[in-house]
Parts: sequence; structure tokens; C-alpha cells
Amino acid sequence: MKTLKLFLCCLTISIIVSYTFTISYNFFFPVSSKIEDDLPLPLIFIFAPLIETLIFQYTAHNILNYFKFEKDWIYIILMSLTFSLVHFSSLYYILMVFCSSISLNLFFIKTSKRDKLVSFLLTALFHSLYNLFGYLFVL
Repeated sequence: MKTLKLFLCCLTISIIVSYTFTISYNFFFPVSSKIEDDLPLPLIFIFAPLIETLIFQYTAHNILNYFKFEKDWIYIILMSLTFSLVHFSSLYYILMVFCSSISLNLFFIKTSKRDKLVSFLLTALFHSLYNLFGYLFVL
């Protein structure tokens, strides 16, 4: 139950952050099409979340564990920074991804302490639902 509450809370925060960024961006820089218009839906909702979770949460966390940081926030910031830098369509978009991925990485860090496989799968689901929301309502 605690994991479900954390999942819903973090997903809600990510969506609110993304929605807020998108509204402000569209106010200052109106756009005529979605970024995902040219991408196939399985890529957006299945493959990207799985591959990105594998690389930017699971693998990044394992690499950062080598340095044995004592504070979770260091992991969260570094993982969010690397995740956001590969989403380089614009500086504004990188900033939005960085801010919204903080809760994604917080969720991963907190749940991975109990079970890394479950954490990986739930984080990929989180990412997929976030992409679905963005596809349907935001971008």
C-alpha cells in the first residue's frame, strides 16, 4: 500500500510539473504539433519506458552505487540530469524533463531498496503512464 501511495503521489507530481511547463511554454511559444506525432505508439508507451528505465534508472543507479553516495538526493539529481540531457529537443524541454523526472527517480530510489526488479517494472509503468498522459492531454 505504501508503494502504491508513493507511485500515485510521484506520478501526480510529475504530471503537474509537466503540465505547468507545457502551459507556460505554449503561452510564450505556441506550437502546432505534438513532439510524438512522428513516433510509433509502441515506442512511446512500451519500448522507450522500458529501455530508458533500464539505462537511466536501473543502470545509472548501479553505476552511481560505485561511488557510495550517502544521500538519496544526490542519486536523484544525477539520474534526473542524465535522463533530461538525452531529451534535447530544446533547453526548455530539458528543464521540464529534469523537473518532472525528479519524482520518477525518487520513486525508483525509494522502491529499489526493497526489490530492484519490482522497482524497475513499476518505474517503467510510471514512465509509460506519464507518456500516455502527455500524449493524450499535454503535448
